[in-house]
Amino acid sequence: MIEPDLSYTRGAPTRQNFVEPAPIVVRPWRSEPAAPQEVILRAPVEPEAVAVSETDRAVAFNISTAGLALIVGLGGLLLAVVGWKVPLLSVTALAVFFGFAALIWAGAWLFHALASPDGIGLIGVLLQYRLLRHEQRARHERIDSMLREDTWHEQ
Repeated sequence: MIEPDLSYTRGAPTRQNFVEPAPIVVRPWRSEPAAPQEVILRAPVEPEAVAVSETDRAVAFNISTAGLALIVGLGGLLLAVVGWKVPLLSVTALAVFFGFAALIWAGAWLFHALASPDGIGLIGVLLQYRLLRHEQRARHERIDSMLREDTWHEQ
């Protein structure tokens, strides 16, 4: 093992093999914008013109809700037979089955009616009517306050 030669000058060790580091050169960093590139991307949603009639919508609604209404109706019937001891072959069991099925069918119909293009248009009209009604109410309240103060003619 080679030991460095340390000589002591006034109590502080100094190395005899010291090499001075190279000077640090600081250069300013320049960022130049990249050349513009043309990127052709597809639209995330391609609009398609689909001709759908009311009959097609009705058939699609019946296909989508018939199975759900049947399953919920059978579940309600099972609940009534097991939970409340309703006889399986009775008018009450039949009423429970059709009641649950009708409840699901009505909820699905309401959802489909509001989510259809006609329902969206209806919701938009109702919200615009609400906006106009609030604006009219605020305008009438402002006119009434001006009439009570009797300062509107001085302005």
